[in-house]
Parts: sequence; structure tokens; C-alpha cells
Amino acid sequence: MKQTKIGLIPEDWEVVKLGDNGEFLKGNGITKDQLKTEGIPCILYGQLYTKYNFNITKFYYFIDKETSKTATLLKEGDILFAGSGETAEEIGKCAVLLSKETCYVGGDIIILRNHKQDNLFMGYLLNSPSIIKQKSKLGQGHSVVHIYSNKLAKIEIPLPPFPEQKKIAVILSTWDEAIEKLESLVALKEKRKKGLMQSLLTGKKRLKGFITKAFQKTKIGMIPDDWEVKKLGETITHRKGFAFKSEDYTDRGIRIIRISDTNETTITNNDPVYISETNIDNFQEYKLFENDLIVTTVGSRPPMWTSVVGKIISIPSHCNGTLLNQNMVKIIPNEKVIIFGFLRDLFRLNRYRTFLTSIVRGNANQGSIALEDLFGFLIPISSLAEQKRIAEVLSAADNEINLHKEEIEKIKLQKKGLMQKLLTGQVRVRVK
Repeated sequence: MKQTKIGLIPEDWEVVKLGDNGEFLKGNGITKDQLKTEGIPCILYGQLYTKYNFNITKFYYFIDKETSKTATLLKEGDILFAGSGETAEEIGKCAVLLSKETCYVGGDIIILRNHKQDNLFMGYLLNSPSIIKQKSKLGQGHSVVHIYSNKLAKIEIPLPPFPEQKKIAVILSTWDEAIEKLESLVALKEKRKKGLMQSLLTGKKRLKGFITKAFQKTKIGMIPDDWEVKKLGETITHRKGFAFKSEDYTDRGIRIIRISDTNETTITNNDPVYISETNIDNFQEYKLFENDLIVTTVGSRPPMWTSVVGKIISIPSHCNGTLLNQNMVKIIPNEKVIIFGFLRDLFRLNRYRTFLTSIVRGNANQGSIALEDLFGFLIPISSLAEQKRIAEVLSAADNEINLHKEEIEKIKLQKKGLMQKLLTGQVRVRVK
């Protein structure tokens, strides 16, 4: 091993600047309103965060021939860097193009061409922890972070001999294949579960022991004649969150759950805030417990308000005893009418999202829903016994999917550790 500016690497490896290892180009053109469902493949910078991790082999967006005249044509082996992002840690996210198909790229993408290294290896290397760390230091800006080709050119990368590059890439790609197979399985099971939800929660499919003798026509469509339709507000009680003040936040104590702590279905652990435990007696009514349902009532990301407003969050066990912040509401099912699991699953139906779209109100900066509107949501109600069976079936499907997702995360973590060792030479591969 030898000591270099970027740490210890094998004696037969070298350190080079990225700018000395190819030429940089800029993406150009292509707006979202120019996208087509078919035509010539193209890539937008946002996809480097949402669709592509290390390499690009398939396409999700397309343009017509006229639009391609002002866009940048790509070549196989080009490495695409996102030129802007929300945080310094994610800036410069990149992927290598492994397709020979004619493809174009839009603006805010930086392209590294003619790097003369193994394509797949470079995709892994430039997304490795040590390189991400270098890129994060080069980002500029606050609310939106940018990175430029002259900054990327300064990144120093460790390069093994070409045969070793290829062998490392092959090893890491086997892990990606395992992850991709599991992700495809999860997608298939989620699609099946969605269909099962639609059938069970509308009474089109009945479980053993429950029989439909006839259907009745209602405002929400045909349902079994032994079911009924009620307004959401008739089946629940609710409790609003408290407007905690940011100046009262502490580094430890009782955690406060804010809208920014939620994703589509649960609570994240990113940047949590707390209040002192000495104040807890004043806020007992705002406490949350496992399996509580909360609804977000305000959002500030127009025009996609419904991705933020009206989210239904099921509180996980690690958030027991936390406190509910403002602009969210705790939904408490009336157990004589509806059970928790059945209500939670009703909120997952596409019909709920469609309903939300009709009741969201707002301006250019913020969208919100009024509780009286939300509580007007019409829901089908079966017997408590049938609700329980439906919830059990759908929970079992959820548990199976979650086990696969946990397995994916374990494999990703193992792969991350392997990348760190292989891409720094801590572990060498045998090359024939």
C-alpha cells in the first residue's frame, strides 16, 4: 500500500484528477412539456436521483425528432452528473450510460466523455463514499445546491489496472442484480395487493364466511347489500396537533412529530426535534402511540399539494410517546363502527386521492384541507367481523412485502461495505 492525498491505496494503483481523465460537456434543452410517451429516448437530471443509481440501461422519457435538434446527443459510456440538488450530500449524483441506443439529455446535467476506463467500474467508483464526500465539498448554494464541471474536474479518483476495474465491476453488478430481482418481486406483490385492496374494500370480493346475496347502488358505486356508506366524520373522532414553538426545541427530551418528519406512509428519523421532558404534563392530550393514524392538513409544495396534504401516517412503535405538531390531525376510529386496520386501508384507495384533489384549497405558496371537507369523505362500511378479516389479509400482504424490503436494505448495506473495500483496494480481487 502507498499513502496518497485520498488515503492508502495499493502500490500498483494510481490517483488521477477526473478532469485529466476525459472531457466535460453540458446537457441542453428538453422541458417537461416536450416529453412524449414514445419516440427518441431522453434523460432529465431529476432521474439521476429517482430512477438511476450506478448505470443507465433503460429509458422512461421520450422526445420527438424536432426537440432532439436542440438537445445533447449522448454516447455509450458517457457519465452523467446531476448539476443541481437539494443538499450538498446528494449533489453530483451520477450514472454511466451503458446503452448503445440513440439517446439525448436535457439541461442541468454535466457529461464526462472519453474517460477511457471501464464504464461500469466508473459508475460505481463515482458514487462511492469517498468520492461523494469530495463532491459534497464542491457544491455551491443553500436552498438549491449546484456543482460545475470545473469543480468536478478537481475530484481525485483511485484507479486500479483496467483488468481489475472490470473484475470489481462484475462483482458489484451481481449484488445489483440480486437487488433488482427483489425490487421487481416487491413491485409485483404491491401491484397484486393493490388489486386485492380494491376488491376487498369495495365488497367485490368477499372472504370465506361472508356472502353477497345482492348489490346495492350508492353514491360511491355498487356495494354488497349488507354493507352501508357513511361519512368519515361519522366513524371517527379527532384531535388537532399543537403549535409548538421552534425556540422551545431542545437536543433531547420528548420528540415532536412535524409534517417534515413524514413520508408517504410513516415517520422518518431525519433531523428530529424535541422539547424538554419537564413540559410533558402540559401536552398529554397531544401524545401519539403505535398505530395511531394522523393526517397532514397543510402543504407547501405547489402544484403537487396532494403529495403532502392529506397524507395518512400510521405511527410506528419507535414513535410511542411522541407529540403531534400543528397542521396535522390524529384520527381516532369509533371501534363500534370501524376498526383501525380497515380505516387505514380505505385511505390507501385511489378514490381517496381523487377526493383530496377536489377539496384541497390554496394559493401559489400553500395548499390545505378543511377538516369539515375531509370528514365528508364517503366510505363503505361492512360488519366489524368482516372488517377484521379484511384487515388481517391486507396486513399479511403488507408484512410479506416489508420483509422483502428489509432484505433489500440488508443487501444494499452489504454492497455498500463491499464497495468501500473493493474501490479503495482494501480487498483485492484475483485477475487471471
